[in-house]
Amino acid sequence: MMKEKINKFFEDRYGYDSLGRTLFILAILCIAASFFTQNDKAQQALFIAALFFVFFEVMRLISRNINQRRNEFELYNGLTAAVRYRLYVISNKKENMLLSYEQFKNQSAPSDRVILCPRCKNEIPVPVRAGKHTLKCRKCGKLVQTKN
Repeated sequence: MMKEKINKFFEDRYGYDSLGRTLFILAILCIAASFFTQNDKAQQALFIAALFFVFFEVMRLISRNINQRRNEFELYNGLTAAVRYRLYVISNKKENMLLSYEQFKNQSAPSDRVILCPRCKNEIPVPVRAGKHTLKCRKCGKLVQTKN
């Protein structure tokens, strides 16, 4: 019963991605750094920064503005692509089939899958999880069935 309510609440929400994971890690690092800082003002600043990161992460998690969250994610992906590619090359040095930098940078996130509403041609985001989904178009209200 409760699980169904939670699933229904998160049905049209953006959800969790690597930017959210990074914000969570930054919040943990700020809290850990505040324990090792002797200055009271620095401790307060780090704690406020941690609260900001957690607030921004939760706001992105429950947001219904999927296009704006996707734009934020793409900006984050573009800014961190060089660092992530270096880590990818280091971790996969022994493999023969490494992606080029452009191929790596242009990889799409799994949540980028959308379908078009047959009635109004509006984009409807498709959940990442497998199975049959009944999606409702936000523009015209038509129910569309899809299968992952």
